[in-house]
Amino acid sequence: MKTVALIFAVLLFGPTVAPVQTPAPNHLSFSSNGVALNGKTLRLPCTQSQIESVFGKPTEIDPATGDDLSDTVIEWSNIGAYAYMRPKTGVVHAIGVSLSKTPQRNFERSFIGAIYVQRRALRMTVGGFRSAGFHRSSKYANWERRLGSYYILVDTEPEAPEELEFGVHLNDR
Repeated sequence: MKTVALIFAVLLFGPTVAPVQTPAPNHLSFSSNGVALNGKTLRLPCTQSQIESVFGKPTEIDPATGDDLSDTVIEWSNIGAYAYMRPKTGVVHAIGVSLSKTPQRNFERSFIGAIYVQRRALRMTVGGFRSAGFHRSSKYANWERRLGSYYILVDTEPEAPEELEFGVHLNDR
């Protein structure tokens, strides 16, 4: 009898379909005090466990290729973020997010949310970069800005933002 009632309910009301969950927008903020994701602040350089306390468990860790110049890449493909870590010391020195309309790397998606620099929303346009204090790199097609001991780069292809990277320069190479 329960089976008949269940079949009748499915025919009458249709199968239950779980709604598609849209990821909640993230709030990523950069300042001379470090980086904050959804209110949790992190200063660089840091350790892998410290960055995981803010960004969560990574979805993938790509080990360095073995040469002295390559870094281990820690990825959070679910939010379109990554970090660079020195393989010999375990020091995380840079954090980045994918901004492209088509996800980069092996990410499930690009970063969704608001990005702030010194408490002001960063608009992803040439005018937005300029008003946020960025300038064109003399070497690359990037937009750059210093925040105390930190740097911020926005990689553009040619004018569309692809990736944003925030970090410190380490003098270990």
